[in-house]
Amino acid sequence: MNGYDQVFFNTPFVIKTGKDSLHLCCCDCGLIHQVGVRVINNRAVELSFKEDKRRTAQFRRHHGIEGSSTVVFGRKHK
Repeated sequence: MNGYDQVFFNTPFVIKTGKDSLHLCCCDCGLIHQVGVRVINNRAVELSFKEDKRRTAQFRRHHGIEGSSTVVFGRKHK
């Protein structure tokens, strides 16, 4: 699927990569994030997400996706 693996809603998946980051694409709106992955003390996994505006625009143009829909979830940090 254009360099992206397809995953499905409510279905677990495993990310296998030798890198410390990867790109995640939403198939509904074409939003692409660069996802950073870091293991802390062999116990916790830290994830960071940053929107990749260039890849998002390129993907949306290629697939004819107009506009955007953004869903924000998670918890607020104090």
